[in-house]
Amino acid sequence: MSQRGGNYGLQSKTTYLSSNILNHLSGSFGRAAETTFIPDSVIVGYDAAVLQNPTRSRISETASYREGTLYCSSSPQLSYAAKFVLDHADGEQQFRDIYGDFYVAAFVIGGMSGASLSTSSLSPHPSPMAISSLPSTTRLLYWSRNWSTLMYRIISRGEIDVAFSGFDSLTSDGHNVVGTLHSTVTEIMAHRNKFLSLVETLRERVLHRMRECELDTDRELTWRECQDLTTSGLVVEVLLMPYDWHPEYQEIRKRWTTADE
Repeated sequence: MSQRGGNYGLQSKTTYLSSNILNHLSGSFGRAAETTFIPDSVIVGYDAAVLQNPTRSRISETASYREGTLYCSSSPQLSYAAKFVLDHADGEQQFRDIYGDFYVAAFVIGGMSGASLSTSSLSPHPSPMAISSLPSTTRLLYWSRNWSTLMYRIISRGEIDVAFSGFDSLTSDGHNVVGTLHSTVTEIMAHRNKFLSLVETLRERVLHRMRECELDTDRELTWRECQDLTTSGLVVEVLLMPYDWHPEYQEIRKRWTTADE
């Protein structure tokens, strides 16, 4: 690990009948899709579920942990095929059409996890009592570990719509549940317990996965090991460098620049 950070953040957000949904989105909001290895099915599914319900009583909790950054000690070698494509007068454009504009220079190691639960009234014109009960219902469903008389009373009324979303980068797991409280409460509580536990244990799980991948000691990793890291759940971001800075790329293109002169 070239640079260790140990930067951990835990955020809890609560809004009641508010259109402010940004605080309940995962850290992927506004990110460039090509700079993360968290599966889109996990992150985008979580964000979409939150975005689709802008006027609810909502509680969410997200955790983000960054242990450090793995810098590549040298630039990756270009393959023979890449060199062949590049070594022509119009090779730069052909190269970029096939290989893109950037290569990986470093990996950010860590994890992300989150859970969001929201409730709303099923009635298009809810009574003041129904509206005032939404915040307490949301808190009860989100934080209570056991069933209670109050919870049974809320469920039996059948006036509440509910949505739950959870994601975890280490397990590549994501789940959305939407429906009436009466029909989904058992499923929602099971997933809520699971994802809240994942949020609470994120840091410990990241460090454990690092030990499994032998990242707990300072050493150089092979490119094969770096490639395996991208499927380990530990890489939450990559740092990119333009091919224009790549030594082999520069050497090949310099020959053509000299020839043109």
